Amino acid sequence: MGYGKSQLVTEIAYIGQAPGQKVVAMELTKINAWQNFFAVRTLMAMFLGVDVCKTYDARQYILLSKLRGVIEEQYLCLFNNLFHVKFPTSEVVSQMDNDRKNKEIETMLLKILINAAEKEVLIFAIDEAQFIDKASWDFLDNLLKSVPIFVVMALSPINHKGRILCSSAAQILNSPSTTFIQLRELSPSVIIQKACQDLGVVSIARELETFLIQRSHGNPFYCEELLRNLHLNNVLQFHVLDEDEEKEDEWDSLFTTTVLKTHASKMLDEETELYICTVGQNVKLTTISLPPTLKGIALAALDNMNPSEQMVVKCAAVIGVMFTTEMLLYILPEWTKRKMYQTLAALVESRIFKCCSERKEVNITQRMLSKEFSISNNELKSLRQESDLGSVISNRLKLEEAVMHCKIMEFCTPLLQEAAYELWLKNQKKALHFKCASYLKWLAHRCKCCGEGDFIPYHRYAVDGMLQKFYSQEYKIKNIKEDVLNEAAVILVSETLKKLEASHQEGAENQERKGAFSLSHKKGLFRKREKADYSFFFSARHPSVAALMESSGDTLIEWKDSRIKTRQLTTGDTLRSTFILQESFRAENSELEFLKRMDEIILLTFMSKKRTETPGSQDCECKEIVESVSVPLSQHYLALGDYSRAFYYLLESASAYVNLSHNYMAFTYLNTAESLLRSSEYKHKLINQFEVSILYSLKGEVCYNMGQITSAKKLIKKALSLLKKSFPITVVGAFCMFMVETSKHLSHQNKQTLWQISSGREKRLAVLFQQGHCLSLLWQLFNLDVARSRKTFTRLAALMQVNCAEESQDESQIISSYMDFSLCYQMMGCQHEWMKYELMAIKRSSHLQVVGGGLLTIAKLASSLAYMKLCLGNMPLAIQLGYRAHELYEQLKRPNLDATVLHDIFKALYLSTRYQDSVQVLSCLEDLTFRDDNIIGQSLFISGCLNIILYAGFCFKPFKYCQDFILANETNCILMSQNNIMLSLYSSLAIWFARLQQWDKFIIPFEKARRLVRRTCASLCSNHGFCKLVECEILLLRKYIEERPDKVREMHNRITKNLDQIMNQCSISPVYYSRVYHLKAYVQLMLGNDELSQSFLEKGFYSSDIYGNRLERSWLEISKEWWFTGKKPMEDFWLKAVPDFPVWNVNMTAQEMGAFHKNMYLLKVPELDISNPFPESSVEE
Repeated sequence: MGYGKSQLVTEIAYIGQAPGQKVVAMELTKINAWQNFFAVRTLMAMFLGVDVCKTYDARQYILLSKLRGVIEEQYLCLFNNLFHVKFPTSEVVSQMDNDRKNKEIETMLLKILINAAEKEVLIFAIDEAQFIDKASWDFLDNLLKSVPIFVVMALSPINHKGRILCSSAAQILNSPSTTFIQLRELSPSVIIQKACQDLGVVSIARELETFLIQRSHGNPFYCEELLRNLHLNNVLQFHVLDEDEEKEDEWDSLFTTTVLKTHASKMLDEETELYICTVGQNVKLTTISLPPTLKGIALAALDNMNPSEQMVVKCAAVIGVMFTTEMLLYILPEWTKRKMYQTLAALVESRIFKCCSERKEVNITQRMLSKEFSISNNELKSLRQESDLGSVISNRLKLEEAVMHCKIMEFCTPLLQEAAYELWLKNQKKALHFKCASYLKWLAHRCKCCGEGDFIPYHRYAVDGMLQKFYSQEYKIKNIKEDVLNEAAVILVSETLKKLEASHQEGAENQERKGAFSLSHKKGLFRKREKADYSFFFSARHPSVAALMESSGDTLIEWKDSRIKTRQLTTGDTLRSTFILQESFRAENSELEFLKRMDEIILLTFMSKKRTETPGSQDCECKEIVESVSVPLSQHYLALGDYSRAFYYLLESASAYVNLSHNYMAFTYLNTAESLLRSSEYKHKLINQFEVSILYSLKGEVCYNMGQITSAKKLIKKALSLLKKSFPITVVGAFCMFMVETSKHLSHQNKQTLWQISSGREKRLAVLFQQGHCLSLLWQLFNLDVARSRKTFTRLAALMQVNCAEESQDESQIISSYMDFSLCYQMMGCQHEWMKYELMAIKRSSHLQVVGGGLLTIAKLASSLAYMKLCLGNMPLAIQLGYRAHELYEQLKRPNLDATVLHDIFKALYLSTRYQDSVQVLSCLEDLTFRDDNIIGQSLFISGCLNIILYAGFCFKPFKYCQDFILANETNCILMSQNNIMLSLYSSLAIWFARLQQWDKFIIPFEKARRLVRRTCASLCSNHGFCKLVECEILLLRKYIEERPDKVREMHNRITKNLDQIMNQCSISPVYYSRVYHLKAYVQLMLGNDELSQSFLEKGFYSSDIYGNRLERSWLEISKEWWFTGKKPMEDFWLKAVPDFPVWNVNMTAQEMGAFHKNMYLLKVPELDISNPFPESSVEE
């Protein structure tokens, strides 16, 4: 209720009132479901126009006038009871029995509609269609099969109190000709926009945003009622917006979409004042009760329950919208499991509760039908036996069994939870909250798959009074036993690995004959793997993986030889980054040894889990834990008045949501925590500086994810100052501190001091971990600066992060900091330090325990190395490393990380023109991300599909599919924070429209991409997106040369500036150097500088060879033939194939695809006006 079904039906009925169309709209009520043939009788009465007649004679007159020539008069008496008329009974009708009369009535009604459909389009609109009676469903089923008619229905979920659909209704709803549009909750950004629109303001206060989002649960009707209730109680205040006033805090407007007037509307109405809405002083929105309208709806639902069901609902309401069945049993007064499960089954059947696992099933794809309306053929057969008592009992037992396996449940209607909660007395609420908190505090940690522990590392140790709450004496004993077992397992696995490594070193030749765990390589870098060993592991789940990895291994030595050969052949023309190659090969031996070790780790962990794993036991459950434990704990402690613990769990919840890439939820709970920190109840308490620093660091991380670089930098620096880790402001101070930190780093390298056993160790670790995390964010933020001093500050922050990690002596932190330091130097082009710390990270990983968090660190190391090798153009090694990281992530059930590394593997294969393998990986990425509803992974998949269409000449998904995805999800609060991905998506759309010269459609995605450029960080994805944006500008330049010569100079200057910028940025991802040179060559060709164009082409060929970009090389060859060596005009097969590109399915080969490689877009030379050769626009390199 409240999602706008009735408004949509009304709007459809209004739009349908066009010439040549007839609309009949009606609304049903609950009582109509038991009135035989009521829906059809009412529809036909409205259709014939007799519903408004007050007398028998008037109705008879209308029927006679409209049905003359359609229905014989001797049969009109059959309508006497149906339309309340008094036609004389004919002899034919008097001889009919009731069944014959009913069939004849239906036949006549169908005849009337068939006759009408021949003259005009018929549209029936039925609101609350779940209340259609069975006889009417039967008639509608026959109607839709016989008459060309549109029927629009608005239905609510049907399964209430065991009431199910009849077979005719099920057939209609499951018919292929039926289209479903399921109305879902509004996103938070849309709720805010709706509130602004309803109030007539351009923005609302932050606390009001949070209140509406949390209380409305995405329901537009609830949002309207909440606003109406606040307005009637004089809570809202309206002020004129001062447009000249600068907003100091960008945090408040981080996710707010302000309703600003367009330039045109300001021109028409310049005197209209803009308003903002705030909340009155001393008003606590958290204490506002439900509006009477909403409360009445919820209480009506409660009144329809029996006492047992009411008790379960009321107890669950105290826990929260989401709850665990174990905790529910814990707080229910003297209930047995059997009784609870029976009651829960009844509530699930009535759609009061639902299992949380259903959410993923519903969100797998937007095209799937809702489970409430989907009925299988087997269920249709059982519907004919509704009176069978045994079948009813069997179905109930199956439902109870399903409920028993459901650990986490939630309210289908959150409104009911709030109303049921308010029924408790104040003392009862407090007692129940205390009982809930006592139970949940033992579950507030990461899931087993993620190593348990706090979401903020060592958080509980750094807060006074929290540690005692977590550990009782019995719990300590239990932990000691578990730690002993875990330690034994660690020693066992580590010793096994050492023996394996020793055996490899002693008998390499014997290992080759016996087929041990080595990778295949035909020239000695890898040893051939036998079919009976490790390859079975990959091929078991991914048949193409084993072959792909072997082919990648075969090309490693070829890649190295080709790079050496290319470097020897071009001694006279060296790129500025060629120096990287001089020492890059030294790292390869260590990387190959790391590959071997990873193979051993993967095989051992796979064999171990195969023996011990139970279905679903290794799935990451952090999202469920934060929703059902951490968030409710903060609410319980708020209700109890324990604000210190409430603040603690608010930070834990926000940190968990940041880790889950859900920035908006983190933003919401950080706002709540900050409001609590500023409240009068909290001010008199001693504030823990460590927790305040966490608040600022999390705010900074959310700002960073949302592209607010300046705000993020301020917040991170403030967090560091609270952690007693000052960061210099001036360049001189940064230089001096760098000297100090370098000295500290050298001392750590030369002398490893061991931790002394003390009670303050964990507390110190908490601070060091937090300092390292802040510094990791800070160097990435400085790296985005355009100031000359950015390298000094970037390098200092990265070095300070390394020192914090080394001081903590945590191997995982040290390895992560080394990889960050290596990536930092890679971005600055410092080859020596970059290679050095990459090797140090690999070497350090050999000492890492390969269980728990250690295994995850190794996987992250492999994925980081794969990304770096991809940036450098070492495609074979990137593929090898990426696949091993993928296998570990898959074993560890880390789908978000797995999606990222799969996209990197795809890019390496795609740039290597290994299209068959890239399609396999893209299919795997699609399955993974849509299965888990991972919006970031889905956007990476769409980006890959668009790149294939634009540059490879075939498609995996059509352009329309990709465009619809972008338009449907561009306001998604998670995706909005991924500026690098959005830049790539928008620029891909703009290129498509520019190539097709659809300039009216081009401008919107182009402007969106252009605005995103300055908000992106220096990464492979953003550099590729920037290249595509420059390509758009170049296509626009070609249009100006042909049509608008006056704009050529301005556009050329912009392109030149952007090309220089992207050239500098490509120092961190030289794989795209060839793309930049290709674009430069095209610009010079259009301006008539043929020699300079040829020079850039040669540089493009050189860089494509040295950095492994075979895709760009194939395009360069076509451009060279088209521009300089072609004897006859070439045909643009790409434009010819639009939009029906050949589709490459997963199981297809390149031979089956045909000559798709010819489908490359030709960069044509514009038709110049000889009277205007643009002499002022030509430039020299």
